Amino acid sequence: MAGTASASIQREYRDSVLAWLHLVRVHSRIVREEQALLSRFGLTPAQFDVLSHLATSPGLSQTELAERLIVTKGNVGGLVDRLERDGLVERRAKPGDRRSNQLYLTDAGCRAFATAAPELEAHLAAQFEGLGAKDLCELRRLLAQLDRELRRKEQYEASVEV
Repeated sequence: MAGTASASIQREYRDSVLAWLHLVRVHSRIVREEQALLSRFGLTPAQFDVLSHLATSPGLSQTELAERLIVTKGNVGGLVDRLERDGLVERRAKPGDRRSNQLYLTDAGCRAFATAAPELEAHLAAQFEGLGAKDLCELRRLLAQLDRELRRKEQYEASVEV
C-alpha cells in the first residue's frame, strides 16, 4: 500500500524498549492505586514521601530533602509550605545558622505517617503477590543493579560536562 509506513522497533533495541514499556505500565498502575489510597488520608504521594523521609531522618534541611527526593529546592519549598500550613511539618531554625532551617514532623505529621504507612506498605506488597518470593528478590536485585548503573552514568556525564 502506498503511503503506509510500518513502524517497528529495531531488533538491536527491542528487549530494552519492551522492558522499558513494561516498567512504565507497571509504574503507572501502581502510582494510580497509590494516589487513590493516599488520598483517603488527605495526602499526595509527594507529601507522603516528604513525611517518610522526615519520619526516618528528622532535622533534614530543605536542600538535603530535595536531594533525597530528586526534585528542585523550589518544589520542596512548595511541598513543605503546604505540609506546614496543614500542620504536619514544622521548620526550626538550625542552631548556629540562622539562614538555614531543619524540618521536623509535628505530632499530627507523625500520626498521619503512622496511619498511612502500614496501609501503603500492605497495598504495595499486594501489588507484587503475583511474583513468588524468589522472583521478587530477583526483580529487586535487577532493578537495584539498573539503578546503580544509571546513577553511575549520570555522575560520569556530569563530571565530563564540568
